[in-house]
Formats: sequence, C-alpha cells, structure tokens
Amino acid sequence: MLKTLSVWNFALIEKAEVEFGEGLNILTGETGAGKSILIEALGTVLGRRASTNLIRTGCEQLRVEAVFLLTPTDKARTILKSLDIDDEALDPDNKEMLVETIRLALNEALEQINQAYDEAEERITKKGGLF
Repeated sequence: MLKTLSVWNFALIEKAEVEFGEGLNILTGETGAGKSILIEALGTVLGRRASTNLIRTGCEQLRVEAVFLLTPTDKARTILKSLDIDDEALDPDNKEMLVETIRLALNEALEQINQAYDEAEERITKKGGLF
C-alpha cells in the first residue's frame, strides 16, 4: 500500500507531500491543480523513465520518494529479490519500503530502495515496474 508520496522540483511542483490512508484514496482538485503531475511522479518512482524536461525550471534535479507498507508476502518483495536488490532492504520485519528516484539535469538518474543506492532502474523497467 502506498503510504506517502513526496515530490521536489517535479514539473511545476516545488515541494509536495501526499499521505494516503487504507482503502480508496482519490485525488481531486481544479484543472491545473497538479493531480496529473503527482500521478506522473508516482510512475517515475515505480520505474517509468523520467525526462530531464520534468525538472522544474531553474533547478538542477528532481526528486520523488514513495513509502510503501509491505506485508512479508507482498509481490514487490519477490520482484526485488529477483532483481538482486540488497537483502537488507527486504527485511521481513520492515513493513515500510522507501523507493526514491533522483533525476539530474545532466541526464543521470539514481534509484534508491530503503536508503541503498542501486543501479536497478533498467532491471526494474524491464520487469514492468515494481508493482
């Protein structure tokens, strides 16, 4: 389950954090409020390629963090293991998983899972994302 989505310097958004609860969560707002930008940011942290055009004007990088609550049997854990992601990030007692993407203006990207940087973007994308 997605617990929080935090976004910095993504398109028009300087900084935003959205907390989600159990069950159905709905993003509402007027046209231009940023709903689609948040969905795009979520896609980016789940493995969709982010263009450097998404970096907010005047900034050197964008950053997206998503915190997920996982059960020991979550499909995401199986996918991460198949991608050879560090076992420390897969501790069965750890119910939260932090996934972070940082895209630099120099067209470089860093992917991080539970504070452990990993060059796993290509492997995650080939699998169709984490979830």
